[in-house]
Amino acid sequence: MAARFRNEYVVQVTGEVRARPAGLENPKMATGDIEVLAQRAVILNEAKTPPFYINEDVDVDETLRLRYRYLDLRRPDMQEALRLILEEGLEERVQSGALTREEAHEVAESLRHGNAERLYRRPA
Repeated sequence: MAARFRNEYVVQVTGEVRARPAGLENPKMATGDIEVLAQRAVILNEAKTPPFYINEDVDVDETLRLRYRYLDLRRPDMQEALRLILEEGLEERVQSGALTREEAHEVAESLRHGNAERLYRRPA
């Protein structure tokens, strides 16, 4: 069954999650320390293979990136750039008084960088 899986497919896997054997860990992946011993796998949705890899750091022709902007925005470096732009824009709005910043330690989970989730709202 796994031979039919392709990038971008949505699959449902049922099985046992376990630590990878010593020496087979992959530190380049967030899930590189575990594996799934699949008992059942189902393809929920098939998808066309994208014209370039989304989650890998490879050089992609600029023309191709512009043609497929919606895919390019899913790349980690583009996600980080968008996050920074958004944070700068929000900070400008806070500085101008158009928004206030409220820290919500008890309400929201922390972000991946350990910061408290921030809630922005217009002043009353």
